[in-house]
Amino acid sequence: MNFKRLICLPILSVLLLISSCSSVGGLTGSAGSLLALAQGNPKLSKFMTLAQAAGISGLLSGADPLTILAPSNNAFAALGNTKFQELLDPDNKEMLTDILKNHVLSGSVDAKDMAKAGSVTNLLGNTLDVSGSGNNITVGGANILEKDMKADNGIIQMVDQLILP
Repeated sequence: MNFKRLICLPILSVLLLISSCSSVGGLTGSAGSLLALAQGNPKLSKFMTLAQAAGISGLLSGADPLTILAPSNNAFAALGNTKFQELLDPDNKEMLTDILKNHVLSGSVDAKDMAKAGSVTNLLGNTLDVSGSGNNITVGGANILEKDMKADNGIIQMVDQLILP
């Protein structure tokens, strides 16, 4: 009788532990907020540096669902370091905020739905044309490199260039 208890108790404990997890090994579920997801992606570090400089980090952690068309580090590298540093200048904060909001859509929109719609409207009220399908979707002239990175409050679509207002 004691032998059965010794065997059953650890097995039950493991089963309870596994069943209480929403995902095993972090393979399913979301990554928290858009802010946490972007901060955790090394390919978006320059985007996050600019988001913090513009003061829009709170937007990325808010409750309202958003879609972020986040330019990759390579997109910012194409600008050159001088232009990137100009964007960080506090005197250019308003311009930087507009540039970044040009990359934000209200609502959580996956790449497939954007392509079906043919266009999307960003937080500045600008319409961005969307074309393509599958893994070849272009929005506002930028190609989506990595699509549908999901967070609790939206989706990040990593793009290959800046989408200027």
